[in-house]
Amino acid sequence: MLAQRRRRTEHEPAARQHLALGPPRQHPVRDRCTHGEVLPSSHSINRYRRGTALARGDCASGNEELAARTRLKQLRRRIRRSQKVPSMTAIRLGPRLAQTAVILMALFLPWLAFPSDRAMAWLIAPAVLAFLAAWVPGRREFRASRPGLPLILAIAALAAITLLALLSPGWGESTYRPGMEKLAGRAGPALLAGIVLLWCAARAPLDGVRLRPWLTAGCSIAALIALADMLSGRWLLRLRLAVAEGGWDGALLDRANSYEPADFLARFNDFWMLATLALTLLAVTSGRRWAPPLVLAALMAASLLTISETSLVMALAGLIAALLVLAAGRAGVLAIMASVLAAILTTPWLFPLLDRATGALFAGGSTLTHKIRERSEIWAALAKTVPERFWLGHGIGYQRVHGDYPGPNVFYGPEGIWHPHSIFVQIWQDLGLAGAALLCVLAGGVFLAILRASPVLRPGFTALAVMVLAALGAAHSIWLGWWLCAFFMLAALAVVLARREGEA
Repeated sequence: MLAQRRRRTEHEPAARQHLALGPPRQHPVRDRCTHGEVLPSSHSINRYRRGTALARGDCASGNEELAARTRLKQLRRRIRRSQKVPSMTAIRLGPRLAQTAVILMALFLPWLAFPSDRAMAWLIAPAVLAFLAAWVPGRREFRASRPGLPLILAIAALAAITLLALLSPGWGESTYRPGMEKLAGRAGPALLAGIVLLWCAARAPLDGVRLRPWLTAGCSIAALIALADMLSGRWLLRLRLAVAEGGWDGALLDRANSYEPADFLARFNDFWMLATLALTLLAVTSGRRWAPPLVLAALMAASLLTISETSLVMALAGLIAALLVLAAGRAGVLAIMASVLAAILTTPWLFPLLDRATGALFAGGSTLTHKIRERSEIWAALAKTVPERFWLGHGIGYQRVHGDYPGPNVFYGPEGIWHPHSIFVQIWQDLGLAGAALLCVLAGGVFLAILRASPVLRPGFTALAVMVLAALGAAHSIWLGWWLCAFFMLAALAVVLARREGEA
């Protein structure tokens, strides 16, 4: 017994010196990147303790002691490899690539629709590639960043709607199936790019990523374009249309001079709608609760000077939503969410009633009244086709490939409808109850994610969500590729802002 104690006493200083390093310490740079504490597993800790006990002399012979030291070295080497600190190049490259994606979207989204609305489809591609490239050096950060359940639900619902839309030509009428398949081939890449973009924006490393300066620059360019166009007698719009139709030839100026306002003013409408959304997002980045309502009030006044009635409706809807959230807080967000979900689920019955109500309220002969009655007539006519295929709908883009207009042609003159101008009625007509239910999940996920955001951001984010619904509910088709890409990029910038300021 004395000999064993003496042997343990002789080896104890060496063992203590050997164990002076202790467990691996945390690395400050790595901890800042992962935003969390990295610790060895319980299995590694238990093995570490067993090796420590053996190395301190709790072994019967020198051979066992040597074997214990060897195992301890191997264990330390294994723990070091499992907790390998990423190189400084990897630490910096991931956020820089994410910053590249943010710069592309924030700088070009507010104004790119003026020279070419279809350029939105080309803008989303490099943004997605930059985010995916950030995943390569920032794999640990991507794994560590986990979006909240509401955002996951929204992205999953979007993926399900995409799958349902791409499969829908299979159960559509055989006469219109080729046209539906062609439309699905155009809308599919935009939908898939949007899913990837939103998922990457929710998980990409954002250390040092700055949004506000680049969004300010993009909005400033949009404001200068709008001002120059209005002061020049719409010459920028005329030239844009002339170049699009005939290129840069000798008759460019004559062709631009011959256009009537109805030929080119619709192009300004798309540009000003996206600029309105971008300016509202810029107001949200200020971090002041009252900034979005003030900006929206100014945008309403500016929209009166333009030909964009849709932007006026969007700004009005966003202003009401922001003021409601400012006054009622979380209850305001929940009330708006309940109203949106109710409108989606009751669309086939609500829109015919809405058409009769607008007929009683808007009896004048103004341009705005005519447009309201025209859209109301279209929506009511399309809503009446929903019961024909209630559960899964007629298939993607049915009304566009079908051609015939089922309405009375009182306020809407043409015989066919190019765009239904409403996400509410189109989701029912194309994808039926299944598509409407998935749209409810998508909208509900967005509003629940807003509830998780910082209280300072909630009024602005709620206004943005309502404005996007107003735009999708009053203009174009929900399967229009560049139109979808614009909203996906706006949503990605909002996710980046929410992650920078709080929870998403």
